[in-house]
Amino acid sequence: MKEKVIIFLIGSLAGLATSGQGQLTTGLNYTRQNLSWSIAGNLNGTAPNIFSELIWQEVTGLGAMMSYQQPITRRIAAFMEYRHHVLVQGSVTDSDYEGDDRTGRVFYAKEDAGKGYALASQGGLLVQAIKNKSITLALGGGYGFMSQRFFLLNEKMGLRSSYTNQWYGPMLSGGLQLLPGRELSFTLKTNYHQVRYHATGNWNLIESFQHPVSFRHKAKGFGLENQLVMSYKTSEVLTIGLRPSYSYWTTGMGIDTVYKKDQSTPRTRLNDVTSEVWGIEVGLVWKLTH
Repeated sequence: MKEKVIIFLIGSLAGLATSGQGQLTTGLNYTRQNLSWSIAGNLNGTAPNIFSELIWQEVTGLGAMMSYQQPITRRIAAFMEYRHHVLVQGSVTDSDYEGDDRTGRVFYAKEDAGKGYALASQGGLLVQAIKNKSITLALGGGYGFMSQRFFLLNEKMGLRSSYTNQWYGPMLSGGLQLLPGRELSFTLKTNYHQVRYHATGNWNLIESFQHPVSFRHKAKGFGLENQLVMSYKTSEVLTIGLRPSYSYWTTGMGIDTVYKKDQSTPRTRLNDVTSEVWGIEVGLVWKLTH
């Protein structure tokens, strides 16, 4: 289902961009991402309350984006966008504890995390609630999807474990644009996502686990994306922009299910998952006409 949504959005972007209408945005971006999750010793969240914890830190990504906005009426527009990053640098720590609140650490490792990907796609409708010469307020909603694939890598040990997640669900969108001059504009964009979270891990060195799916995580949560768009209009059809951004995604308590080779599937409490993404994007906005 989620893969079909991505294919539909990419195909729609390509089709609309060649239709000769609307506004096409392309860009290159740089991101830094953190991701952390922990599990308890049992489903009650005890024995101990934090049994194992994974933290990916400052994972650098390089990528590109494409978005398209299509007017439907004078105040209503449809939008779609897609972003993809290749992760090239970062680190991850893996810690296990036998006491509550991260006490009695019995295992610790810090490994390379310079591989993987992150992608995001979304689409929906925007309504211009306010529109005049100096300010525009657009409100709307739709559906969003984000996926990340992180690694734990150690060539000498043969470690090549992976953790792949998906955050998906409905979203609300808002954009406030200020026009201090004819060429210059500033826009603050915010998206709120109400999400379901699903992840799979492949711990390749643990022989008692199944492969390629060693465990699954399921939970519910939310995501908040903020982006500041600073744009300069160079002509009637072309605008250049700089777009810093920050997003925060988190879940509540969920379920961690392990898949063992003896066909048993023990479960414990997933305490939470949290992701933070900082980004900077340079892009071009093309106003398409017949």
